This record gives sequence, structure tokens and C-alpha cells, in this order.
Amino acid sequence: MSILLKFLLIATLAYYVLKFAAKLIFSSISQKIVDQAKQNETQQHIRKQKKGDLTITYPNKNQENKSDKGEYTDYEEI
Repeated sequence: MSILLKFLLIATLAYYVLKFAAKLIFSSISQKIVDQAKQNETQQHIRKQKKGDLTITYPNKNQENKSDKGEYTDYEEI
């Protein structure tokens, strides 16, 4: 009985230690990836835009007006 109890205690302890370590490792790796993506986006934006350039963006013509709630239908009271 003592061996089984030791095994369960060690297995439980190992599970929580690995879970905590995985959370730390995953968060640091994901933070590095996010920082790299932000840096790449900033560099692309700087390269894309030159000093003195004027850029005009137009709304997409295929996109319908979001406030359009449908067609008005006139009706008569009965």
C-alpha cells in the first residue's frame, strides 16, 4: 500500500509541476511570437509609406450599408 501511495503522490506532483512549467513556456513563446509579428508589421508600414506620399482609401463598393434594415413596405389597416 505504501508503494502505491508514493506513486500516486509523485505522479500528482509531477503532473502539477509539468502543467505549471508548460504554462510558463507556452506564455513566453507566444509573447515572443506576438512581439515579432508587431515588429514585422511596423517595419512593413514604415517601408510602405514614404515621406510626403498621400494615400487615400475608399470604402469597398461591394459592401452594403450596415444600417440598411430592409425595404419599407406601406400597408393599409384592415
